[in-house]
Amino acid sequence: MKEMVLPSVETVLATCKEFGYGNVKKELIEKTIKKIKSRKLCETKRNVAIACAMLWRDLVTQHFFKEDRRASTEVINEIIKRVMRSNGFAFDATLGEVIYISTRIVDERISFKELIQWIEKRMVVLGNGLRF
Repeated sequence: MKEMVLPSVETVLATCKEFGYGNVKKELIEKTIKKIKSRKLCETKRNVAIACAMLWRDLVTQHFFKEDRRASTEVINEIIKRVMRSNGFAFDATLGEVIYISTRIVDERISFKELIQWIEKRMVVLGNGLRF
C-alpha cells in the first residue's frame, strides 16, 4: 500500500497564515505531524480519517478556538480538505457541521473514535485517483 501524504509543517503554517492565523506555534504543528507519521499510516480511507482526526483534535484543542470559532474552524476545514485531496478523497461536510464538531471536540463531548467515524462518513473517493 502507498504511504499517506501529509502536509509539511510549512504548508500547515502557510494555510493558517492565509486565513489570518499567523501566530500558530510551529512546535505544535511539528509535534502533531510527527505523531501522525509515527503511526506509519498507509493511504486508506480509515487511515486518512485517523490522520485528519489527529490534526483536527490537536489544532482545535491546543491552539485554535480561543478567539473566533468560525474563523478557526475555516482554517481547520481547509487543512482537512487539503490532506484528503492529497490522498485521493474529498471532504463532504458543511462549515456548520465542522463548527459543531469542533465545539464538541473542545467541550470533550465526542470521543476520538466517534470523530474518526464522523469524518469517515463524510469522505468521498475522488474519481480516477485524481489529486490536487
